[in-house]
Amino acid sequence: MRFSRNTSILAFFLRSLQPWTFPASILSVLLGTCLAWKHDRKFNLLNTFLTVCVILFTHAGGNFVNSFHEVRSRKIFASCLTRSRALELNASWALWSYFLAMLAFIFLALLSEAEFWLEFILFSVGSLVSLLHGGKLNNTVMGEILACSVFGPFSVFFTYLEQVGSTDGHLSNPSIIWYSLPFMFFTEAILHSQSTRDIDEDKRAGFRTLAVTVGRHFASHLQALFLLFPYLVLVSMAAASSPIFYLPLVTLPFALNLSVECFQGEHFMLPKKVARLDAVFGLLYVLTASKARYFQWTLDRDVLMCREVNASEPYNFKLRSPERGQVWETNAAAVNSL
Repeated sequence: MRFSRNTSILAFFLRSLQPWTFPASILSVLLGTCLAWKHDRKFNLLNTFLTVCVILFTHAGGNFVNSFHEVRSRKIFASCLTRSRALELNASWALWSYFLAMLAFIFLALLSEAEFWLEFILFSVGSLVSLLHGGKLNNTVMGEILACSVFGPFSVFFTYLEQVGSTDGHLSNPSIIWYSLPFMFFTEAILHSQSTRDIDEDKRAGFRTLAVTVGRHFASHLQALFLLFPYLVLVSMAAASSPIFYLPLVTLPFALNLSVECFQGEHFMLPKKVARLDAVFGLLYVLTASKARYFQWTLDRDVLMCREVNASEPYNFKLRSPERGQVWETNAAAVNSL
């Protein structure tokens, strides 16, 4: 590849940027925003836009750093001059991406009601993980784990915090982690599919990815598990809260087909196919989360429950009698209707 023409530079920019990986970040923002509106009735369009900018620019910076180390460690370019130019471009694009992410974060911190120290910690950890995953921890098992945490729970919690403005929202931290698990597994599926595809090159370069560590045979089994785990989470959510969570299961046949392709050794286009599946699954998942009905105690429901109990006086009826049970069912129906 040469950089004598602007079209060549644009092609290399897109190759380094890897925009097909962006759904992992965008969907996390959508899920965090959806949870904030669903559980706390809070939504700020400007905060959402700035949050998208922070997370996407941080993601882009990590991709450019990853491309920088790929060019430096692999013999991608035959010409030393072209290779030097590629390193220079990737370094420049990475710096600009992190600068824009920091600029967006400053505006977000000024507008958000969240505590600055918590925002700063989340932003710093996310940026550091992005930098390390693209650099020192690139092509390592630890790097994959950190990347999954950033594009899963970290991004969802950061978005939820920026919308709600505090850690006292109706949704607990374990619940946020549980909701983000499908995206975390899909992120690992994308990364693992790349590692499985490049397993021979990674071995020669001395990289210690998960695929290299377990070998090609077990890597294919892990790929299938990473693709199927999100659907197990969906089934548990449907059983625990609302049957509407079964909706994203319509993408399950595509996940099974990708698992079969992995076992058949068709790895070349697998990362992009997994990313497309992640995008479709994620949109259905966010839509499902926005439509699902949840019960949660609020001040209005507390007051209504006290009024219903005071008016019906269920304690005047005999314990475990049909009359007492009917009164409690009436009270529950009134509270659920609010």
